[in-house]
Amino acid sequence: MVKLRFFLFLLLFLLAGQNGFAGLPSFAEGEVKVIEYNLGEVLSDNTIEKSFEFKKRIVSVVTLCDCVHVEVIEKKIPPNDDLYVVKVAFNPEGYEGPVEQDVCLIDEDDSLVTLRIKAFVK
Repeated sequence: MVKLRFFLFLLLFLLAGQNGFAGLPSFAEGEVKVIEYNLGEVLSDNTIEKSFEFKKRIVSVVTLCDCVHVEVIEKKIPPNDDLYVVKVAFNPEGYEGPVEQDVCLIDEDDSLVTLRIKAFVK
C-alpha cells in the first residue's frame, strides 16, 4: 500500500509536464482529504458505480488502474450555483478478496481529494 501511494505521488509530479514542478499545486499539510467508501461484497462480473458530490470544480482526475472509470458531471443549481458529480465505476473482473483503489482529484483551489474505494470481491 505504501508503494501505491508513493507511485501516485510520483505520478502527480510527472503530470507536471515540460515545465518541471511549476505546473503542480503545492499541498500544505492537512490539505489532502481522503473519502473512503466500502462497496462491501461484490461479484467479479458486476461493475459497481458510486457517485460523489462536490461544490468545487474538479480540474484533474488520476486513477492508477484500468478497472476504475471516472466521469465528472457539472450540474447547474438555480440561481447561480454549480454542483460537480464524480461518478466512479469499479470493474472487479480479475480480482478476488479485498481490493482497494484510489481516485485522486484536484479541485479548482488546488486541493487534493482522494476517493478510496474498497470492496471484497467474490
